[in-house]
Amino acid sequence: MRLTNLAASNAVIQRHLARITELRSAAPNPSGAFVLLWLHHAVRAHENPVLDVAIALAHSLRKPLLIYQGLAGAHRYNSDRHHAFILQGARDVAREFAARGILYVFHLPQDGQNDTARAASPLRALFADAAAVIVEDFPAPPFPRWTQALVGFARGPVWAVDASCIVPFRLSKQHFDRAFSFRQACEKAWENAIAQPYVEQDYAGGLYDGALPFTPFDL
Repeated sequence: MRLTNLAASNAVIQRHLARITELRSAAPNPSGAFVLLWLHHAVRAHENPVLDVAIALAHSLRKPLLIYQGLAGAHRYNSDRHHAFILQGARDVAREFAARGILYVFHLPQDGQNDTARAASPLRALFADAAAVIVEDFPAPPFPRWTQALVGFARGPVWAVDASCIVPFRLSKQHFDRAFSFRQACEKAWENAIAQPYVEQDYAGGLYDGALPFTPFDL
């Protein structure tokens, strides 16, 4: 399933085409029961291009959308305050997704399970079980490395979507060493983008009620 072919017949994907990068071009996994969206930074249920593309793809494939977020606790700069912030945000967005009829699951290893959880991340099984996968195009380490490693488990297409910037960052073909030079280069495109009202996508794909490779944390 080529991105360009689907974009030609899908207005939502066409609108966000500049934000999408194909990480794996393939036909949808015929045994996949859902379209997977992995969130880690763009954790919001509104004005979210990666969510809109995932909804559009789920509708095109006639599959329910499954949204995954996890917190494994394996980062160098962990702190209770940082984790509390993530969990509080996850609790809020869980309510938003529930109101929209989308299944959102949160993976949090329990005490004593961190080593096992890192060795067998549920994302590996979810990538393999999905009809198609949508991830965030987030360039800061370690996420590019993690994402590329997970792509190898997928059996269908994998798309990365920039949901961080008002103007898609891949439209800029140069490197900047000054903040003001970056602002000047993007100013016109930013003004044009910010003037356009954001069109939210309704979800009508149904609630995924199949098996999961882990027990979601109750937020």
